Amino acid sequence: MSMAENAILISGCAGDGTSTLPKALAARGMLCVPEPGRRIIREEQERGGEALRWINPRAFARRAIAVARSDLAKASAATVITFFERGPVDAAVALAHAGGLPLTQTLDPVRAYARTVFLAAPWPEI
Repeated sequence: MSMAENAILISGCAGDGTSTLPKALAARGMLCVPEPGRRIIREEQERGGEALRWINPRAFARRAIAVARSDLAKASAATVITFFERGPVDAAVALAHAGGLPLTQTLDPVRAYARTVFLAAPWPEI
């Protein structure tokens, strides 16, 4: 099974369970990679950086793309299904929305994830 077949993307809007689902899967022993954005925010706040979505959205999105690609590269040796909480697609959309590069110039032409993608629907109770 290729990495693309093993890499399952979980995506959706804020407050829709995209963080809750990977935590539940991890609690059941599944391999899950946390969202790049949360890690970037924590790192930037710890070091006083400005690659934060509310300060410099382009820098934040560029960094999120790089982190997501790095996550995929690190997980490429995995022979088990790996769930990714968000990924470069989410960051590329954010970059395009912030006036950065269009998606066609940001995303790799090769499919990095399985064809099955989990899109979490908005969850009003959260």
